[in-house]
Amino acid sequence: MLANTTNGQINEVQFQLQEHIKATINLFHYTAINGDADTTGFDGLDAMLAGSSTELNTSAQTAIDLSTSSAIDTNYKTVLDMLDELLSELDGQPSMFIGNGALLTKIRSCARRAGYLTHSEDAFGRPITGYNGIPLVDVQYFYDTAQSKEVPVVPIVSRKYGDSPSETTVDGLTDLYVVRLGLDGFHAVSPAGGKIINTTLPDFTTAGAVKAGDVEMVAATVLKKTRAAGVCATSRSSKGDFDMYRIKAPSESYERKIGGIRFVKGVAETDDAWLASWFSGRPGFTVEPVLVEAPAEGTEEKPAQDKKPAGKRGKQDDKGKADDAGEKPAADGAGAGA
Repeated sequence: MLANTTNGQINEVQFQLQEHIKATINLFHYTAINGDADTTGFDGLDAMLAGSSTELNTSAQTAIDLSTSSAIDTNYKTVLDMLDELLSELDGQPSMFIGNGALLTKIRSCARRAGYLTHSEDAFGRPITGYNGIPLVDVQYFYDTAQSKEVPVVPIVSRKYGDSPSETTVDGLTDLYVVRLGLDGFHAVSPAGGKIINTTLPDFTTAGAVKAGDVEMVAATVLKKTRAAGVCATSRSSKGDFDMYRIKAPSESYERKIGGIRFVKGVAETDDAWLASWFSGRPGFTVEPVLVEAPAEGTEEKPAQDKKPAGKRGKQDDKGKADDAGEKPAADGAGAGA
């Protein structure tokens, strides 16, 4: 840990401590979805809901295609019917939907087409979008040390269906979770009589140029009732790794740079799903996915990304066979964003 800087503008100890706390919270978010008590940590929703009555649309063959604007026009009613079916399986009004930015952008588009996209504010005045009054919560990204990159907390994977040689692989699949928070539903637990997050500062009186501090969070999640949470298991949020998003401002005269992207005549494009999700929730802005064709055969392509399923549900194909092609991303690293 660095204690001193040349300009003295930043308290490095405090700054780095806060970043470590954010990373710890981010790891908790990741484990709350993808955790597996058989390996490390605790069971997340992915494991808790495996094979339950509130796990819907588990087959890749019945995945709902939301990969393009025209596909959303065709399938948005099917999506909303499935969301209503999922909600009907719960034991009460849910607290939130949980997903990644790519899928939540498509859910907002579906809700907007049907007139069910709702807007509200939290206690700090931050805008919240929802489906029929239920907030849509993006749990953002997690730094996967195995892949040395950030990946969505709710993963985007490939799944298979059918028998060989007609076996089919569907790319760009992801899940949408819904939970009812409460002591009789889905909630977190931690030891009594102490802080949830404990920090230990380095001892700067000892010799050595590099000092190490410690941030520890002792917590887990509990699902008291199966019907207090659910998951829609297969929605096709993209056709692969080539998706872009076109963002349209309320007016063609909108000319400014915001969020790292520049609007020209009211239009901007980005490949950042989180940014697209953020703009989708802003009044007057619309977001459309744009599919960029993959490079032709014989030309240089992007490095292949591991899209192996993760978690107890994701490790199964439609026939229940284990997918031995990859393992769940390691949960020993975390990103800086909570």
